[in-house]
Parts: sequence; C-alpha cells; structure tokens
Amino acid sequence: MRLLPVAVAVALGAACAGGDDPAATSPPTSTTAPATPTAPSSAPPPATGPAVVEPACTEAPEALRTDVTPSGNRWFDGVVDLETAPVSIGLDGVAEWIVPLGDGGWHIALEDGRSVEVDTAGALFEVDAVDGDGPPLAVLDAEGRPRVVGSATELAPFDDPLPDGRAVHSGPISAALVSPTDRYPHAVLGDDIEAAAVEVLDRCTGERTRIEVGPPDVIEGVSPLLADLDGDGIVELLVTTANDEVGARLEAYRLDGTLLATSDAVGRGRRWRNQLGVAPLGPNGELEIVDVQTPHLGGIVRFSRLDGDELVLEASIGEFTSHVIGSRNLDLGILADTTADGRPEMLIYTQDRFRLVAIERTDEGAEVVRSVELGARGVTNLAVQRVGDAAVLALGTADGRLLIWSPS
Repeated sequence: MRLLPVAVAVALGAACAGGDDPAATSPPTSTTAPATPTAPSSAPPPATGPAVVEPACTEAPEALRTDVTPSGNRWFDGVVDLETAPVSIGLDGVAEWIVPLGDGGWHIALEDGRSVEVDTAGALFEVDAVDGDGPPLAVLDAEGRPRVVGSATELAPFDDPLPDGRAVHSGPISAALVSPTDRYPHAVLGDDIEAAAVEVLDRCTGERTRIEVGPPDVIEGVSPLLADLDGDGIVELLVTTANDEVGARLEAYRLDGTLLATSDAVGRGRRWRNQLGVAPLGPNGELEIVDVQTPHLGGIVRFSRLDGDELVLEASIGEFTSHVIGSRNLDLGILADTTADGRPEMLIYTQDRFRLVAIERTDEGAEVVRSVELGARGVTNLAVQRVGDAAVLALGTADGRLLIWSPS
C-alpha cells in the first residue's frame, strides 16, 4: 500500500467568508501552508457591477453516528433512564452495528451482511445493506430525513486515508487518520494496518495540516477525537499512539500539530487503549478523558485530566470492556447521565458483556451506580438518540434481540 513521505501540507482554497515512555518514540512532525496570497491590484474598483461573493465554508455532512457525536466524542449530553425495563425486539439475526434514524427508529447492520430497520412502533423490515466494513452513518438531508451510507463516504476529502477509518468534525474542522502502515502488526482491530498520521482540514480556508508520528509509533484506532481539552475554546486532537516497545498511550495535539500532552503508556507492546470520550465527569464537574486500557485483558476504565503537558490518571476501575478483539467496532462504551444529577457517567459492558453498567466518578475514585442484566452478551455499539425531550438507548444481543430503553 502506498505510504506518504514526510508530511507536506497543501492549501486548497480561498478564505472563508465571515467567519508509555516518550523517549521510546520519535517526535511527530507537522507542516502547514497558507493559501497563496493574491497580489494587490493598482486599478480602482469598478463603479458599478455585481457584488463579489466570497466562497462559503464547506459544510460537513449532518449525520447520526455510532460514535454519538460528529467530533468522535462519545458523550451524549442528556439523561438515559436504565431503571425501566427495556423493550425487546427479535431481529431474525445478530446485530453488529446500530445507528439511530433520528425519529425513534433504528438501522441495524446484521452480522450476516443484511440490514434491517425498526420503526417507532417497533415494526421490523429489511432494507438494503450498506457497503464497507465500517459503521453506518444516517446522513440527514435538508428536510432532516436520514439516508444510511457507509462511513467511508466521508473520507473522500482526505489524502490516503486509513481504509477502515472515519472522519470527525467540529465546526469548520474535519480530521481523519491517514498514511496506512503495517509497521506495528498488532491486529487488535482485525488487520495489520494502522495510521502513521492525522490529517486536519479547515473547511473554511482549505488549509491542511498533517501530523505524523514517526517509527516505531502508529496511531492505533479508526479516528481521532476532537474536544477542547484546555478550555481555550479551540478543539484539540486526541489519539491513541502505540508501538511494540511500550504499548499504547493517549496523546493530545493542537490543530497546528504541536504536542499538547501525553499520558503514561501501558508499559509493554501489544497492549491497547480504547479512547472513548471527554466530558465533565469529575466529582465536581471537572473535565476528564475516559479510556479503557486493555479491554480484552481486565478492561480498566481510566479517568484522566490535563495537567500541564501530561494527561494524569485520576481514577480507575475494572473489569469492563468497550471492544471485542478483531472488531472495528470501538463504540461499545458511551458517556451519558444515568442518575439525572447533571453529570455524565461511563456506560459500558462488563467484561463478559452480560451486563450493562454505569460508572460514576466519586471523591474516592469510581464506582458502579447502575447495573442491568441483558440476558445474553451485548454485541453492538451503544446507540443513543434524542426523541423530543427524551433520550432513548439501544443495543443488540448475541441471541438476536434489540433492547431499547425509553423513559417511563
């Protein structure tokens, strides 16, 4: 597979109208290039004629996603009620992905390659399957009607994207993992290919920035995560970087490619961490990053905060899982308020995936505050959508059921 050489950033368009052991790794490189300036003209402006209209920013497609938000931050800002019994719907197959359709309906991609949809009344009907190995997206048209497509459709603007990756968006910024490489054949996500860089696209200016991680590092995941980690009003990039020497660690970058902060590493090769979200999880509403270290081996849920140039561990708890080894589904955990106290919890499967639990950050660390027996292994992402003022949660089980939690 073609790999890019040292990063080169390219300006694409006109300006927008109006508005782990760091010593074991090579430092990232990034370059940016502004749009080519236009030479000033000595001629006076015309006295008459049509007004010149500046090009507008290119909008990211509005879509409902398996990773909850367009930014890749799996934080649903609402209350999910786990106290009521879920509605159970037989699917005539085992679900792999669930994406909300925005009206209380759901699109379900089955393990056998078929797709079905469930409407608001609970009726089940078969629909055309979506091409590709990645998660489906429900792209909304101008009237808010969903059209389900594969996540690869959003990768077209990026140069040499990760084949199983997906783009993330925040305001005018889009980002995706690029420059596939096989230099770290861990295969935890199903193949030996990981990314060697992140490409950041400003859809107003057309400016591109490529943030490269040098050997032996790779970015082990399917997408970056965009979130404002330092409170300056500008999003940063969060990625999981890994190598065969010290395993995985979290790294946060500014959009210009500057390394903002890094976490500790797992400490040995072929040990992964699944980054999940950023939200005011702390006991007093402090902004924290949550990930799951070694989700296949003990599954430690970790809560970290930005402190200077470090992502410092504040609390941890096991044994849970947010990923099945060999799968590209990294969305088996989300952040949502399950206690109606205005602060989100970590919603995740137990290690055997027979229970769904909510983990709350406390002054003493972290504890399980909700626990629901599923009756079979959970096998899908945790899908959530807002219907009116209510939040509705859905997941699929290994015995072919769709479980839906709606408020009482």
